[in-house]
Amino acid sequence: MSDLHLDGNSLTIETAYLAEKECSKLSLSQSSVRNMERSRKVVEKWLEGDEVIYGVTTGFGEFSTVKIPHEKIKQLKINLIRSHSAGTGDPLPPDIVRLIILLRANALENG
Repeated sequence: MSDLHLDGNSLTIETAYLAEKECSKLSLSQSSVRNMERSRKVVEKWLEGDEVIYGVTTGFGEFSTVKIPHEKIKQLKINLIRSHSAGTGDPLPPDIVRLIILLRANALENG
């Protein structure tokens, strides 16, 4: 088993495949953590300023013109996770779920 250090830029298909099969520990670079923190602060600033942001302060799809009241934004996110978690068929195999989480973490590292 090996460790994988993500930086948001150097992950390859081969590395992702090997990480999904062999990685025991995943870590993020400090610059990636700073990028994610900076990105979060931007969104928090937009929320304080009552900005209209698709999927953050509005509904989705045909409800994109519906502004969500500030006090219901947290519930919107919970509902989004629940709706995307509801599916049909067998659950995904653990190795595929692990790969999906790895790819998402890598994408978020760019802020």
